[in-house]
This record gives sequence, C-alpha cells and structure tokens, in this order.
Amino acid sequence: MWMRIAKDRAGLKDQFSLQNHDFLIRLIPENFSILHINHLTEQLSAKSAIGTSRMPNILLIEDDPTLAESLIEFLELNAFSVNWLSDERKITDCSLNAFDLLILDLILKHTPGEQILEKIRARGLDIPVLIITAKQKIRDKETCFDFGADDYLTKPFDPRELIIRLKALLKRSPPNQNFCIGDLEFDLYTDRVHKAGEEINLTRRTRDLFKLLIKERGKLVEKQTIMDTVWSDAVVGEDVLRTYIKELRKILPRNSIETLKGQGYRLK
Repeated sequence: MWMRIAKDRAGLKDQFSLQNHDFLIRLIPENFSILHINHLTEQLSAKSAIGTSRMPNILLIEDDPTLAESLIEFLELNAFSVNWLSDERKITDCSLNAFDLLILDLILKHTPGEQILEKIRARGLDIPVLIITAKQKIRDKETCFDFGADDYLTKPFDPRELIIRLKALLKRSPPNQNFCIGDLEFDLYTDRVHKAGEEINLTRRTRDLFKLLIKERGKLVEKQTIMDTVWSDAVVGEDVLRTYIKELRKILPRNSIETLKGQGYRLK
C-alpha cells in the first residue's frame, strides 16, 4: 500500500512502480516529502468516510497500457477515481454519464479521438473533455476545440500539470451525479432510478444500500459496515441484508454484485 513511506525520492519512485516510465520521470518532485504523503493520506481518508464528498470520477480513454497504468497510479495518489477504457468502441452514452470528466487520447487503435469527441458533442453530452496527445500542431488543437474540447495537453507533460488542469475543469463543472450500469441509471442527486428508460421505484433502504455499494465500487464492503450504515437507526440481522441484496440484484446486470463468503459484498 502506498502509505508505506520510503525514506528518499528514489525509494518513493520504486514504491509506486513508476521508475521505468520515462513519461512520468518527473512524477515525484524533489521536494516531495513525507509530509506531502501524510497530507494526501488524510485527504483520502476523509473522502472515504460515509456522507462526505466522493472523489472525482475520471474516464481515461488511452490505448497505451504502460502510459494508462502510470496515469492511473498518479491520479489515484492525488485523490481521483479512474476508470480506464483501452477500446474506445465500448463507449456508450450511459457509461459517459457516470463520469465527471473524460481524458481522451487522439491516436487510438480503431477510431480517431477527434471523431469520438465530435460524436459526444453531437449527442448533446456536456461532460468536460481534456485531450492528451502527441499532436502539437495548431490545426490539431483548433479541430479539437471546434469539436468541443475543454482543454488540450500535449505529450510529454509533467503529470502535475495534468492535475492542475483537471482541478480547473472540475471547478467549472459540477460533479456528475449519475451512475450507470448496464441499462440501469441511478441519479444520485434526485434518487431517481431508470431501467431501460423507464423509472422504477426503490425503497429508501434499497437506495441507501445501492449508494453505499456504488461509493465503494470495486471494493469489499463488509456485512457489518453495510448494516451499520444502511440500518443505522435499527438492529437487523444478515437475513435482512441478504433479502435486500437479492432485490437489488434483480434490477442489475447478472453477477454485478459479488458475494465474498463470510465477509460481505462487492459491486463490480
């Protein structure tokens, strides 16, 4: 875990497994001390508490796995939640609605990033888009801004500049409150749930359970944590929890909720 601190800058690079990534050679600045790490640790701990603001949710479309993994590692260190999509053909309106910001490369395997950007705006989606690319010519930048890009960053770049630009874009755009999985869309602001375009009604407990699993998506949520959070005003047993999990599974794609025997549940 990254909170185990190395004593020097070289050690920090080794710990984050980034020393071989030339693109991120400046990832750990010379003055990046243990105090910086402790500060980030406190930030991440605070954001993990129930009821506090969630981390910004970023979608990264990049077909270079080495670069993508490096960016993900650095962004997560800086309190961003990142989902990586290596095949741009899998983008859907619903999947985009689940994110606060899109980082888009232009040179992809199947579809030029410019075409993806143009289609996103043509469908009326207003997700902020930050372009990262090796294309440095003015006409490339002009094309992307004409198609609706919000910012444009040329490679190679200092990843700290990426963080600065992301924060600036997110300040101008309110966090996305939609969560999509399969054909189900959950507006976390209004608590309205739609499946295949039709609104469905969920009980308050079911919504709270779903919200908790969404917040911790990809992580194990222990049974006791769920019961203490969702049923904070009552005492219930695991049989009640299993009933609500069963009801939630009925509206989700198959195998979306994983049971970890004797421990809890995880939303994939």
